[in-house]
Amino acid sequence: MTMPKLAGVFAPICTPFRDDEEVDYDALAFNMERYAASGLLGYLALGSNGENRSLTEEERRRVLECIIRRKGPKQVVMAGAAYDAQRDTERFLKAAADLGADCGLVLSPGYFKKQMTEETLYRYFSTLAGSAPLPLLLYNAPGFCGVTLSPALVGRLAAHPHIVGMKDSAPSGIENFLRFESESFHALAGSANFLFPAMMGGSIGGTVSLANSFPELPPGTFTELDLDENGILAPANRPHGCNTANIVVGLIRNFTANHPEGMTRVILLGDPSREVGSIAEPECRRILAALDLAQERNLPLEWFTHSAGAKISMESGTENMDWIARVLRRLIEFTQAGCEVNVMVAGINVGAQPYWNAEATMLMHTRGILIMMPESAMVLTGK
Repeated sequence: MTMPKLAGVFAPICTPFRDDEEVDYDALAFNMERYAASGLLGYLALGSNGENRSLTEEERRRVLECIIRRKGPKQVVMAGAAYDAQRDTERFLKAAADLGADCGLVLSPGYFKKQMTEETLYRYFSTLAGSAPLPLLLYNAPGFCGVTLSPALVGRLAAHPHIVGMKDSAPSGIENFLRFESESFHALAGSANFLFPAMMGGSIGGTVSLANSFPELPPGTFTELDLDENGILAPANRPHGCNTANIVVGLIRNFTANHPEGMTRVILLGDPSREVGSIAEPECRRILAALDLAQERNLPLEWFTHSAGAKISMESGTENMDWIARVLRRLIEFTQAGCEVNVMVAGINVGAQPYWNAEATMLMHTRGILIMMPESAMVLTGK
């Protein structure tokens, strides 16, 4: 059984409907022709965006066939299975393999969710993997089926030779599954909200709805920076995901038709895979250095925030709040000088981070914007 390519971004293809509520296969074919010319690694057919539970069995077959026939020559098709009966899942996976799907994505049965114990789920997935004619990925989506796959269960299933990965869309955090990353098993991000942090933590890709709207991002470069022995930002000569602080600093540059010379920005990326992105002196030093670099080079600063707020530890106390105050003052000075901060709230932000977000973008003199992703939140703490 061939291991499918999973290193990249999959688009969970939307199934379009006509006004009479019949599937619009012509619109699906139209969309696929454009997706096939993009840089997408592949597609998830018949996922939640694909209206799986709203389709008849014949409609599922025709949608999957349309996607497979119109994919790019090197693109991968993942077929979504969301059945409560094992025999229906087995029947679908065989049909998907016959149509040319590269792998299957299997959601846990949820109708009798109280009976879905660890052992029941283990038998279900392992039995499917033993009989299916194509490799399988687990789909951890308790929001859709009411069943959460535990790290212990996923660890056992990851050892099965025909279970090659999982798509994690649970709020519990993909970092719980990144420990199982190997050459034979990959944990894929199920949302754009945490795609980058997941990849920083070792994931090789994801299946994200945003790819339906933006299948082709403008080309560009990213240079990771870190503090050298003199406390100055310099290119970080290390593998990705080996940052020593809970935030990543870099320079990002994108090239578009309107800006062929490229648009350069300083970028800050909260890393929830490390201590849930908590903030102490190491993080604040890097934020201050990033602000200094942006002001020195007259560049905007983009900040993808994901943080549990000030670190609470037996090794550090109120000095963490002193560092947070320094960053707050520097942000105000930075924006008062006419410099720009754009904040993308990419996950849960607690305590210090929401205050920084507000001061950087919501005062009368600020020029930047604040964008909140659908599953993000800002929680203020204090008296």
